[in-house]
Amino acid sequence: EELAAARREGIAVEIVPGITAAARLPRGDAAPDVAALAKPGTTLALYMAIARAGVVERELRGAGWPAEIGVDIVGAASQAGERVLHTTLGRLAGDIRAEGIANPAVILIRLPKSVAGAVEDLPAAKAV
Repeated sequence: EELAAARREGIAVEIVPGITAAARLPRGDAAPDVAALAKPGTTLALYMAIARAGVVERELRGAGWPAEIGVDIVGAASQAGERVLHTTLGRLAGDIRAEGIANPAVILIRLPKSVAGAVEDLPAAKAV
């Protein structure tokens, strides 16, 4: 998305692999199952995942994570247009749409240990 946006604006771009570029999914690979990554007592950080917010919300809710857990979204971090949105898992996709948050962004989903009982029977939700 960033490359396409730069090209639309006529900005010359050079891709220099770094930690985030190296961690990206190869074309054709399935996106990771965020519910399998979610662990009570951690924060799930999703980089450039705005377009998948609805999928993330559905996967975590489907795995038993409560709608009211806290989520922070930081768009355009450290730039003049930086946006910060505080919401909940149950409102994630809708609030992102309503607020017009776009990539580049980071979605931070707080998975408190206090909700472990609600999801303790799920293999992906063991406390760290």
